[in-house]
Amino acid sequence: MLELLAIPIREIEHRKARSFLTMLGVAIGVATIVLLLSVGHSLRETIQNELNELVGAGFFILPEGETLMSASGGILDTKIISKVKSIREVDDAIPLLYENGIIKELGTFPVLLVGVPVEGASSFGYVRVSEGRDWTPADEGRPVCGLGSSIADQLGAKAGDTIVVSGIKEGVTMRLKVVAILEPTGFFEQDQAIYVPLKTLQEAFHERGKATIILVQVKDPSKADIAVRKLKKALRGCRVLEKESILENAETIMETVEAVLLALGSISLFVGGIGVMNTIMTSVLERTREIGMLKAIGATTRQVMLIFLAESLLLGVLGGLAGSALSLAMVTVGNRLLFKIGLTFKIRIVPYALALGFASSIAISAAAGIYPSWRASQLSPIEAMRYG
Repeated sequence: MLELLAIPIREIEHRKARSFLTMLGVAIGVATIVLLLSVGHSLRETIQNELNELVGAGFFILPEGETLMSASGGILDTKIISKVKSIREVDDAIPLLYENGIIKELGTFPVLLVGVPVEGASSFGYVRVSEGRDWTPADEGRPVCGLGSSIADQLGAKAGDTIVVSGIKEGVTMRLKVVAILEPTGFFEQDQAIYVPLKTLQEAFHERGKATIILVQVKDPSKADIAVRKLKKALRGCRVLEKESILENAETIMETVEAVLLALGSISLFVGGIGVMNTIMTSVLERTREIGMLKAIGATTRQVMLIFLAESLLLGVLGGLAGSALSLAMVTVGNRLLFKIGLTFKIRIVPYALALGFASSIAISAAAGIYPSWRASQLSPIEAMRYG
């Protein structure tokens, strides 16, 4: 039996080029599955971490019918902040104003203007400073700003420079002195944003006393539910969006994204399986006389089938190992590229992705080898020896 199992190893060594290309097809499929699943998982972790850092034990207040992603402009009256702060469990309430603008130097590409109160909000809406300085009380109402990392790179701007921003609304133009370049977050909206003192943005867009959302922070996380109930009762026409609700929505979206990514990776691996089947079928045709000789000297149908099935499995195992190594290399290179372009988003290989990729390579190779192996086992010894 061991001698029979040595035959597949010999054949793979004998036909190096064809075996290499077959294993490469499987390896690419495995690497695709591992990489895509790891990207999806890493993106989910990044969203959760960023949201935890931003919201903490708090939540958002929005008008009814608005979503966190689509809300913009002065859609909330900041007068409700006094009601929010009057609730005993609330520690602070921070109004944020989102407006859409463009920088003519960059064409018509939109930028997000974020109005942040100088006192109360920490470090430009919780994005840390990379170059320059943080807000000071004197900045409130002044034409100053902090630039997200991506927009700063596109403009080639540094702390101390002046930029001109036009609003989507007609007649709105702002000349802003850059006091800070912010660290990259890995999120497009934040890295492409321009952070402006709240009163400055309200005046420029004629939205005095208005905000888009209000970030509420509680004193005691264990009493957050009490604060939510009181806020829902006190604020008419508003909705309280809790972190858990945002995470659930993000989780649903990410599950869909991961399912799509897995389907794409599976297609790639399926193509690799077709390559395995083609290789084994070709091997059967080329070795028809050899099969006849094996049967003539006593090899059973089961043994012949095992020879070709073992070859198929061996291609899958080697391709799976190569694919796992390839995915690790791709992640290393990918993370370096992300770092070079200023993104802090980091892809992390997850064990279940490696296990799934490797197991899939074995399963698809085994399935691909069944029919060719069965065909080989059914050959008549006499007819096989006459072949060719």
